[in-house]
Amino acid sequence: EQKHSYKEILLFIENLIQGHCRHPFLNMREIMQPVKDGIEKKQTERPDWDKEDPIRNSLTELFKGNVGEAFSSEEKEEIYEKGEKRYEEKKPPGYMDEKKPIDERYGDLLGWKQIIKHAKGEKKPIIFITDDKKEDW
Repeated sequence: EQKHSYKEILLFIENLIQGHCRHPFLNMREIMQPVKDGIEKKQTERPDWDKEDPIRNSLTELFKGNVGEAFSSEEKEEIYEKGEKRYEEKKPPGYMDEKKPIDERYGDLLGWKQIIKHAKGEKKPIIFITDDKKEDW
């Protein structure tokens, strides 16, 4: 997502330039070109995390052997059934994913249920961190 945002930002700037190319007092290309150049420079300098992501590598090592068991097919079916009712009632997590295909629709809910199951089993508090910005969390 971050990798592709460069193209989106550059396209936005180009549209801004084109949209105001006839402004009588502003030369938008002259004003915005240094911004475009700076973004393009940053784009070439950014790490290529598709090839090597040191943070992901550290997290993978940290969590090795510490990931819980997946739900059985029966457990998933039960969660999906309850999830459908929850989503109709707009109960989080994940109700905004109701339009996704079935195999993706209940991902947030499955993750939430796994966290709860783990917390109960360990009898410890859990801190859950996500970058999901939708209101359905």
